[in-house]
Amino acid sequence: PSNYLIPYIERTLTKIDVPSGCTKVGSYAFDRCYSATSITIPDSVTSLDTHAFAVCDEVTAITFGNGLVTIGDNAFYKVGYMSEVVNNNNLVLPDSVSTIGDNAFLDMPITAITFGSGTTYFITSVTLTELCKSLL
Repeated sequence: PSNYLIPYIERTLTKIDVPSGCTKVGSYAFDRCYSATSITIPDSVTSLDTHAFAVCDEVTAITFGNGLVTIGDNAFYKVGYMSEVVNNNNLVLPDSVSTIGDNAFLDMPITAITFGSGTTYFITSVTLTELCKSLL
């Protein structure tokens, strides 16, 4: 479909701005965009598939749209790993997020996550355990 961002786009982006109107970011779509320093997800995006932004290791800022419902497994794995700071070390998730996959934020340089009021479901208990380990 035209509103689905397919995998394996240009890896030399310095800013990742998901196009408005896109509803889903596919698996590995922005995986290993090493030069990216920011990620902007518009309100139209409801789902991020597995590894959507994994290993974008220079990212320092993420802006979440208010329509995001599902964050897939490893979606932000090692995002910001080399920059050592993302969103001042605190991710604030929108109220619309209800499902967070395994290891969604593993190995990110964050010390806190503020969950929106809609977050009710983690895929497995491993997610929360690994999330807590990454916050230490």
